[in-house]
Amino acid sequence: MIESSEKIQNIYEELDNADRINYLIKQFAELKEKICKQKKDRYYWKSHFSTLLTNIWTGQIKYLELHKKEIDLRNRISEVINMVKLRQQKLKDLSTKRMVYFTEQCDKYRIKSITFANNFLHAQKKYSNRNLNREIREFREEYQGMHNEMPMLAKKLENLETLCDLNKLSSEEAEEISKINLVLSSITKTNTSKLLQLTCVQNTLKKLENEIKQKKMTFSSLQKCN
Repeated sequence: MIESSEKIQNIYEELDNADRINYLIKQFAELKEKICKQKKDRYYWKSHFSTLLTNIWTGQIKYLELHKKEIDLRNRISEVINMVKLRQQKLKDLSTKRMVYFTEQCDKYRIKSITFANNFLHAQKKYSNRNLNREIREFREEYQGMHNEMPMLAKKLENLETLCDLNKLSSEEAEEISKINLVLSSITKTNTSKLLQLTCVQNTLKKLENEIKQKKMTFSSLQKCN
């Protein structure tokens, strides 16, 4: 009886051991599966981490390159800004010089214009058309009278020579008459030359009148501009 009960107890123990072994086998299989899965996850994350490190390294290289380019661009921008400032200063200096030069030229031109206007008004007042024409007319009348008297005097001299008969005159009287004749001839030529000069002066006066008209128009336009 005791032996049978021990056998039954042994059977139960064997059954318990079998269940325990099966349970342990099952746990081992599950643990192995978890380990395999963790290995896969570990490999995945390790690979991903390696890729991430590579990307970080590549990003750092690109960052350094971009940073270097940024520094170069900043330096170039700084140089361009300095150059622009220099050009602006030169342009400002040139504008100032141009303004000063233009002002000086305008002042000189204004002074010349005022001087020209004063001289022109003085000349217009002193040498007006009426005064010049009057002087020329008086001068022409004077020499025209002398020119008209010359033939009469020459005729009288010729009559005097005929009446006196130069052959009967003394050498001094004949020389005196010859001198008078030469003087009359010279005066006649001079009067003729003077009349020609008067004609030239009148033509010149007409040209001056035209020039004065043009100067007046120019001066009027200059006054309007000022």
